[in-house]
Amino acid sequence: HHPDAPIAFCHNDVNAGNILVDGRLDSGGSSCYDKDSVATIDYEYGALNYTMYDMANFICEHCGGNDNGIPDYKLMPSLELQRKLVQEYIQERDRVMDNKATKHVGEDEEVTKLLSQMQ
Repeated sequence: HHPDAPIAFCHNDVNAGNILVDGRLDSGGSSCYDKDSVATIDYEYGALNYTMYDMANFICEHCGGNDNGIPDYKLMPSLELQRKLVQEYIQERDRVMDNKATKHVGEDEEVTKLLSQMQ
């Protein structure tokens, strides 16, 4: 673990099978759902954990290995794609939490810090 890694409630089993994107919920803007609606399911492993655990697990799940126990690390997303995922995480976290921290710390510095926590 990283000494500065914060702890929060985590899903602890984030993978493509537990993330639903449903365009049928698009109601023409009259609801909180739109064609980009996303839902996570299957929270039986949900518990406190390091905040970046779910992101790291999601990235590792792209390597496969669930069927035969042999991950294919050539499928690992590039560092640039990982960086984009962390940037989106920060933007959404700050939007939901009405958090202005990244304006003070600097988003790039925080992205680098969070990426280091995933390794």
